[in-house]
Amino acid sequence: MPDTFIRPTAQASYNAYLAHIRQCRECPAGPDRCAAGQELVRVYLTDVRKG
Repeated sequence: MPDTFIRPTAQASYNAYLAHIRQCRECPAGPDRCAAGQELVRVYLTDVRKG
């Protein structure tokens, strides 16, 4: 199995997203997110794609 490596920038944006959903009452466990949660996902995906 290959090692999975997430670049530090992407890891930081993912951590920010996780911190947000842990405290946000608008972000349910499902696919729907508040506007801030959606923006954090967008930033994370952008960071991953920069790879």
